[in-house]
Amino acid sequence: MVSAVPGNLPTNSSATASAADAFGSRAKQANTGSTLSAPVTAGNWTRVDDAAARARRQEAVTTAKKTGGGSSPVFAEYQRGGAGSAFLGFNTDPDGQFRAELRESPPSAVRDYMAGAKVTSLQFVESGSADVAMACGLPDQAQARRAIVCAWADSSTLGIITWSVPNLTMNRADDLTRDFRRTVSRPAR
Repeated sequence: MVSAVPGNLPTNSSATASAADAFGSRAKQANTGSTLSAPVTAGNWTRVDDAAARARRQEAVTTAKKTGGGSSPVFAEYQRGGAGSAFLGFNTDPDGQFRAELRESPPSAVRDYMAGAKVTSLQFVESGSADVAMACGLPDQAQARRAIVCAWADSSTLGIITWSVPNLTMNRADDLTRDFRRTVSRPAR
């Protein structure tokens, strides 16, 4: 099974300004935020729930809690046939710095996380929602050479998924991510 790609949580950076500018003011007007979860099924993907997957989930959540100050992480591995994915999501605390940074610029949060995770060939793609920034790229890890990493952010959450799917293209990865995001993300209350 693939593992979650570690990364740095967002920090404000002038290097991300162009992505934020491209995202535009339409996001600030529409952005209500969301909550991430790890359902038993996400579309036609089934959550892996054996002892090894539970141990990896515990390790990922423990690590994410150490680095993801001001957030409640969620992690799950999913499978479909011979394909797999690892999902890591951060639900941020309303008054925390992480939430403030997401509200300021979801594209910056995506870019900063992916840079910290050493994801290369980053491409911002259409998320399917005016208030969500999304990008996909290639992990810079020997064990994940055949994987594609995608991340999305809105004003309250950051989600990352690593796809390990035979013959997966970037275009197909962003389609899978849009569908997956719709399943694991619910409007904030």
